[in-house]
Amino acid sequence: MDQFDIDESGVSRHIDDLYEDEFIQQTKEDGHRSVQWKGRGAGGLDYWLRQIIPSQMWAAGSELRPFLTIGRLGGAYLPTILFGILFFVGIVTALSTIVVSYLPSNSVLGLTVSDLIFLTGGITVTASLSLVLGIIGRFLEIGMHWIWTSVSDSFRREE
Repeated sequence: MDQFDIDESGVSRHIDDLYEDEFIQQTKEDGHRSVQWKGRGAGGLDYWLRQIIPSQMWAAGSELRPFLTIGRLGGAYLPTILFGILFFVGIVTALSTIVVSYLPSNSVLGLTVSDLIFLTGGITVTASLSLVLGIIGRFLEIGMHWIWTSVSDSFRREE
């Protein structure tokens, strides 16, 4: 602070902001605060998503994330993630169709409104199939596990 003629309260306030945004970690010993950069670059993806996504939606997502793990979904993990991605792409495509329909040329980049409607429908059908296949895959995985356990137990009892 002496070297650059900066006020102590300004430095402290900025350090607190950096700590809250998870750029740095700090420890306090004997009345002195030591700070260390966490090496997260510009806050990481988590930081930027928190800036964009409203806090209520972020909190709801925090409650859902534990259910979207490989351990919970098993064989349905990939189809579920694919469904989420296709669902988002379908919404973007549908909104693009609405915007293109108001353009005087009724097309953009060579795609007409009819093309975009068919594309949106195809994405929606693919997303639905992905979700259905994910559910079927999960049931098959549970059934195969049950059969494997039953057969293994019967062999162990015979031995």
